[in-house]
Amino acid sequence: MIPRFRRFVTSVPRRCGLGFLIAFSLICFWPLWAAGQDNPRSVETVRREVAWQIVEAADAAVCRVEGRSSIQIYPRSVGRQSVFLFEGSRLTVTTKARAVYLRLPTVFATPGPRYSDFADARLRIRIDERPWKEIALATARQEWPIAEDLPAGEHQVVVEPVGTMSAVDGFRFAPEPLSGLFGTIVGSGYSELLTDVRADVFSEGKRVRTEYVRSPLTGNFEIWGIAPGTYKLRLTAAGWLPHEIPEVVIRQPGQRVDLGIIAVTRDPRCGGRDLQHREGPRFGRSLSIQPGQSFTTHINHMGVMPTGARLVSPFKSIDVRISDSRMIELGTANNVGVATFTVPQSTPYDMYDLHLSFAGAAREQTSVLAQAVSVREPLPPDFHVAGIGHMNTWGQQTAEYLAQVARVAELAGARTLLVSNEVNAAYVSGAFQDLRIPYLVTAGNHTMPRWDEYFGSASVAHDDGSLRVVTFGRSPTESWHEAGRMIRERPDATNRVLLCYEGYAPIDLIRDGQVDLLFDGHSDRPHADTKSFPPGTLHMRAPTQETIRWIPMNHQGISSEIRTAEDVPVLNVPRSGPAPLRLNYTAANDGSALEQTAVITNEYPQRFPHARIRFLMRAGRYRLEGGKPLQTFESDAGTTTVIDAEVDVPAQKDVTVTIRAE
Repeated sequence: MIPRFRRFVTSVPRRCGLGFLIAFSLICFWPLWAAGQDNPRSVETVRREVAWQIVEAADAAVCRVEGRSSIQIYPRSVGRQSVFLFEGSRLTVTTKARAVYLRLPTVFATPGPRYSDFADARLRIRIDERPWKEIALATARQEWPIAEDLPAGEHQVVVEPVGTMSAVDGFRFAPEPLSGLFGTIVGSGYSELLTDVRADVFSEGKRVRTEYVRSPLTGNFEIWGIAPGTYKLRLTAAGWLPHEIPEVVIRQPGQRVDLGIIAVTRDPRCGGRDLQHREGPRFGRSLSIQPGQSFTTHINHMGVMPTGARLVSPFKSIDVRISDSRMIELGTANNVGVATFTVPQSTPYDMYDLHLSFAGAAREQTSVLAQAVSVREPLPPDFHVAGIGHMNTWGQQTAEYLAQVARVAELAGARTLLVSNEVNAAYVSGAFQDLRIPYLVTAGNHTMPRWDEYFGSASVAHDDGSLRVVTFGRSPTESWHEAGRMIRERPDATNRVLLCYEGYAPIDLIRDGQVDLLFDGHSDRPHADTKSFPPGTLHMRAPTQETIRWIPMNHQGISSEIRTAEDVPVLNVPRSGPAPLRLNYTAANDGSALEQTAVITNEYPQRFPHARIRFLMRAGRYRLEGGKPLQTFESDAGTTTVIDAEVDVPAQKDVTVTIRAE
């Protein structure tokens, strides 16, 4: 149910005693003191916040719609409802406010995620008998001041489409003009992928507002209804580095502070071809390896042979031996090669970037490869793979949800995360940058541009012991040759997964490649040749955009107790509120604590016998209570002890794990 109003009010606290005497003295002596001041009104003397209301256009109890219309979640997956008005319709709302602000839906740059096209959409709005104002959605501000000087009394606001269709999100009503922050946010590269940001406003160290702002088309943003005062503004977008403005001052009610152009920088950890010598983000192409083993991967030679290699995580930098390195002759003007690396036996389990060093003319150069390396224990006899799809990750709000879903899968103990049919490569990469388990992801039917520059255009193979996962992110009507070749080229892989946007692979590929699982994210229709599948082979997806398929597997394929897709557990993860499987620490888990307690809450009817948690403690020796220790290691800086634990979490129970200094 949509609430009728969302009200934000700041009240003035009552004071007595000494506070009354101070106030009385200020009243008596204010004229004498103020005579010699440059600024007769300080921030503190006018600090108060105007009460304002947000009215959703979809709220039928407040807004009346006549004629043909529809209510849609737009953009997809954020829970915000827009009213689409068609030719001849009108929306009417009444208010006693003296300031009216029109809230409009997001308009994406072309080509955006293709959820809708407002390129030629226009509307007009009128208050009482005032003249109509016509607004084009493609160039409009996301929140437009319509009137801020209305007389006292009741007013009627009318919105109509101009042409065949337009849309409106709602209104903000206030008793007087609102203060606000304004500006334009641009990206240092790939601006078409920077759709919106999370804006957090802090006062005296406390967060007082959070808004998701920025027009993807113009870059403009605005935050209305902030009381006079001094603030810090933090802007966050997954795939870009956080940006802070340490001091913003609103001196009086109704003041609008223009912050000008703010340029945010893409996060080099999240990929993009122009940032580093690699084709994807740090987890987009990963392999699983055990300490002491070797692996071979393609590298960029940068014109010379590498002089060194390191595995780099947030806590450790591990030198690895290059046992072989050679160029591949692929025409001219390329530096393509392959190299074989040996991981030291003492390497802790973690997700690592692979750094190569090259001797340059002036200084040593470092290249970060696309091939991230997951160092971990051997593939167990029984394990789970988590599968999600059609999550509609187009911006910051959806990226935060995607990250939450990934945390659920990682906490539950998933060996790998399968992600099908995604939208915005920058936000997807940013959402997963701290994930410690490998993931594979495919583009889909709403994918935005530059996907290949983050995740590559070709199919990708991921190996983990007897498990091989191959991606196919194209339409099923295109060639499956490359994916089929990758499926078949590892004859020793006894468990084979094909991750697709649409899982309608040719039946010959499925049979000849001995595919155990086809996982996709777009269609609910069964494969046309389902009856010809090999025994034990299944085709499935997560049933909704808010669920995880929790797929039990072994070295031979899907677990034998699973006969149909309906037998595979489904974990619902709501888009608002706490996740049903979650982890809470009683102290800051940042390496500062000497004692820590973690509580795992499991509201699912499934048991998770191999849940994984990580403790970051102040350097020292510790004992673990309530879980099975997997590893303990010290950070390179010597300030942090990292402890990984496995916990058996029963269905619908809480489990407490404690770390204490010895």
